[in-house]
Amino acid sequence: MPVDYKKYHPKWSLISRLIRFNRAGNCCEFCGVKNEALIVRNGSNYRYATDDETAIFLDYRTAGIKYWQALKKVGLTRIILTVAHLDRNIENNRFNNLKSLCQYCHLNYDRPENIRLKNYGKDDSTLSLFDT
Repeated sequence: MPVDYKKYHPKWSLISRLIRFNRAGNCCEFCGVKNEALIVRNGSNYRYATDDETAIFLDYRTAGIKYWQALKKVGLTRIILTVAHLDRNIENNRFNNLKSLCQYCHLNYDRPENIRLKNYGKDDSTLSLFDT
């Protein structure tokens, strides 16, 4: 889902870098995977790409195959760290409310809210995650 950065704090880029690189050490704060790593993911488990897998990926790239297509052909995923607002309020930029997360962990963290929004609509602000 595209992010509308106009809705974020004017210094969001700096805040995000401080969380991802300084505090989290360039890793996901939930699963520990390194930013920009090439991995093979199996559900919540992952392993870093072997040298052979990386070489095959680079061969595909050299042959002119687009980056994301080459990753897919080899079965790899590239990690991109994001910063999650734990309370889902993009105006709350306190560092204890922010976590550096890989795409997998961020999507899983947001899953209950995404399901709620899908099932009940974005305009129903009276529902909570615990409504049935």
